[in-house]
Amino acid sequence: MCSLAIFVTACASTNHSQHATKWSAKRIGESKLPEFDIPIVVNDRVVAWLDYFQGAGRGHFARYLARSGRHVPVMQDILKKYAMPQDLVYIALIESGFSARAYSRAHAVGHWQFIKGTGRHYGLAVNNWVDERRDPHKATVAAARYLRDLFDEFGDWYLAMAAYNAGEGKIRKAIQRTGTRNFWEMIERDRRYLRAETKDYVPKFIAAAILAKSPERFGFGDVVYEQPVEVEKVKVDTQTDLQVVARCAEVGTSELEDLNPELIRGTTPPSAGNYEILLPKGAGNKFEVAFAKLPPSERLMVVRHQVRRGDTAGRIAKRYGVSVRELLAANGLRSAAAIKRGTNLVIPTGGEAKEAVRAVVAEESGRPRGNLVKHRVQRGETLGLIAQNYGVNISSVKTWNRLRRNMIHEGQTLKIYSADEEAASHEVRKKTAVKGGVNYTVRRGDSWWRVAQRYGISINELKGWNSALAEKDLRIGQKLKLFALAETPTVVSNNLSGSDLLSPVQKESPNQSIAAASSESELLSMRTTQDEKTSSKSVQYTIKNGDTLWDIAKKYGVSVKSIQDWNNLGAKSHKRLRPGNVITLKI
Repeated sequence: MCSLAIFVTACASTNHSQHATKWSAKRIGESKLPEFDIPIVVNDRVVAWLDYFQGAGRGHFARYLARSGRHVPVMQDILKKYAMPQDLVYIALIESGFSARAYSRAHAVGHWQFIKGTGRHYGLAVNNWVDERRDPHKATVAAARYLRDLFDEFGDWYLAMAAYNAGEGKIRKAIQRTGTRNFWEMIERDRRYLRAETKDYVPKFIAAAILAKSPERFGFGDVVYEQPVEVEKVKVDTQTDLQVVARCAEVGTSELEDLNPELIRGTTPPSAGNYEILLPKGAGNKFEVAFAKLPPSERLMVVRHQVRRGDTAGRIAKRYGVSVRELLAANGLRSAAAIKRGTNLVIPTGGEAKEAVRAVVAEESGRPRGNLVKHRVQRGETLGLIAQNYGVNISSVKTWNRLRRNMIHEGQTLKIYSADEEAASHEVRKKTAVKGGVNYTVRRGDSWWRVAQRYGISINELKGWNSALAEKDLRIGQKLKLFALAETPTVVSNNLSGSDLLSPVQKESPNQSIAAASSESELLSMRTTQDEKTSSKSVQYTIKNGDTLWDIAKKYGVSVKSIQDWNNLGAKSHKRLRPGNVITLKI
């Protein structure tokens, strides 16, 4: 570490002396400051920034300091590895406030505010799926290499910082124009060539570094610092949604996105095998066990696409293998004209995601796919069981038959459009009943997740009812016990998730009622009765960051149009969704 060098200059511009009201250069210079590993000059320009950070900019600076607790130790380790002064870490403080999502008017991105060209030059991937300028570790490596090159050229840290801000070409020419390599003399002699931002860059950095290393002295002793996050790496061998990764690791999606901010589409890249994902320490084993059981077809449900110059609805749809109608339906749009540059679109790609959005298309177009079967409802049948038998989802059956509720009655005729030829050739498949539940026969492609999703229940519920098989992979022909078609036993309904709202817990002795059911008809009729009681139940849903109407509709087994009708939302409702807004759902 270099010895401390604090220089109090008497040649500071008088234009800035009026700002030094709280601290003077002399007072700071005479005080005992912590050690720095780069020279520190304290003058009236620096004092002006000290006053700003303690005054008008105090709120922002306090947030930056709080974030610094998480990032500074890690970033300083990287700077040390590259034999760079560790105090350069405060460049990230003034550039972005240690925010991965910082974005400037010059299109600079991430903690170290790299523009695309410079980031790529120093090894950062920037494409439609990944922007490593947002990766705090990789971006710090790139910043260390870039600053080292700048110092090698200019031989002075202040000139290197100025070049980091303005570009090395700008500083080369400034040296020629002013005839000096002293930063302070350069900015005093220069009148028009350098921008005010560049002239203020070094003083701002020095002020931020002084405050960050002596927060109590300058009134920031009450800042609560974020702590470094302990992480572990896991590998994902196929393109996968972060939501799926989060579910397998049993962590929140927002937490996972925060640890992997470089994944700008909410999914790992399509062509990157064994992509490394960061998880909270201790979650890796859970993820690997659950992920190994998940078929590739269920790893990618949706992707997110930001419309760029030249994009059209047709081009986007073709790129992702969906129809234009499916693309519009997934995003609650009625016209391709609504797709404009900068619009963020959700693209259904996974099998179940496509099935759900095709149901919406069918509702809007009136032209369902598949073979038409007219099914006469038998005593005790429910929509869930009928849909399962024909290989379709509940929302599709409701759409085809203009049903607003899940309640059906004996003798009613339903239109079913089934692509399953075997199902379509029989009005209904044979079913096996057991006392206290219904047996489900595992089919090709089934998994715990797929069966749970089909019936609108949680994986924990399904495994709770089938505890002997819970730790094993499903095999074709196995029998699973399902209570979702009747009622959820309270013994396995402690932790209700969003999907659990689709199968409300029976309030009055559900275990006794189910145990008393001696036949499938009795069992299913209980659910029909319960449907009559709860079919008009309303649920208040609070919009979360990133939610779309399609996401919500899929989660609760309803259509986008129904949500729009219940909440008086128009065709552009996707633009009116804001985190914190509350909408009504009828389930």
